[in-house]
Amino acid sequence: MSKYKLSIIIPTFNLENTIDKAFNSIKCQSIGFEDIEVIFVDDNSTDNTLSKLEDFSKKYENVTVYSTSENSGYAGVPRNIGLGKATSDYVLFLDGDDELLVNACEVLYEKIQFYNTDIVIGGHINVYSNGVFEHYPPLLHNNESFFKNVSNPQLLNINPAISAKLFNRHLLISNSINFPEGIPGEDLVFLLESLLNSRNALTLNNFYTYFRNLGDESVTLKLTNEYFYGLIKAYLLASDLFEKHGVDDNIQEIVFHNHLNFFTERVMSEYYCEDCNDAELSEIFSSELFDELSGKEIFKNNPNFSQYFERMKNGEYNNRDLLNSIYQTFNFDSEIISDLKYVKNEISKLNIQPNRIQEDNIHLKKVNKELSEENERLTSELNEIKSSKLWKLKNKF
Repeated sequence: MSKYKLSIIIPTFNLENTIDKAFNSIKCQSIGFEDIEVIFVDDNSTDNTLSKLEDFSKKYENVTVYSTSENSGYAGVPRNIGLGKATSDYVLFLDGDDELLVNACEVLYEKIQFYNTDIVIGGHINVYSNGVFEHYPPLLHNNESFFKNVSNPQLLNINPAISAKLFNRHLLISNSINFPEGIPGEDLVFLLESLLNSRNALTLNNFYTYFRNLGDESVTLKLTNEYFYGLIKAYLLASDLFEKHGVDDNIQEIVFHNHLNFFTERVMSEYYCEDCNDAELSEIFSSELFDELSGKEIFKNNPNFSQYFERMKNGEYNNRDLLNSIYQTFNFDSEIISDLKYVKNEISKLNIQPNRIQEDNIHLKKVNKELSEENERLTSELNEIKSSKLWKLKNKF
């Protein structure tokens, strides 16, 4: 039996300027830092990240550090290494440039124990370098939602941001669940496989778990050929999982509508950027990999999906109006989806002020803890000085 309540796995690559914030957010957890197993896996950094991690490990017995012999490109490899080293019953993943809210571990741990569930899902807050905050609750419901049926379209359509979720490690081990390696979109595949193999799941719809810092260097914002090919591979893996677990076609349509919308937005962003290479985009959509995706039964049997893929292959991804018109013809109520997006945006706006208060409160708690630790240190030093002076005075007489 592990002496830790949960394990936190943090992949790193060239994060010497941000890793302190991430680590400090773990040290300040209200559950107690000593109850957390911290596992860093460095993906062959070329800066001083690994050196910093090794210093953490030397100072704290609950911190261990591993490293890869070569950079793998994405978080799948280091996360899988960390997962293989974890010893506690529950596992949380955190990227090395993000920050946990101060009570994240405590709330997730208490909920997963109380409900005896396999997965607990919180929300997250995207933080951009220009100071913009975007709030992403798991679902647009009050408080908590408990799912006994994990083939629920709401559950399978939840934002895959992995650091907002706590997993039962036995679920992952018993079903040999790992992250796909060397591709973006690994979070989506891992989450879907975990959900489809779980007994049940819980969403905390009014609780935020972490700040997802999306600066200029974020992998999420880098649109390259490798990125697009990787997303296509991730969607293929997701489709395979749906087929394996017999997920209803209507549910698959809803989930893939959401992700293809995300994919198309990324394609449009690339197309309209100043240094876009149209020939490279054309090569992606005429590739065997894209043909394999469009040839999946769920897409072949739905004329609207078929039309979408055909027009992408024909290079019509530069026509925003055309693609938007395609979305409106999918075989479910697009007005409901539009309304849900509107409501979510409005809730996000309303949540900004309360969450800024919460963020300020968390910051003050961190500062208070740091000041308390500093006060203890200074008190200790003062006592040592007093003792030393008293000793000298005693010897003098």
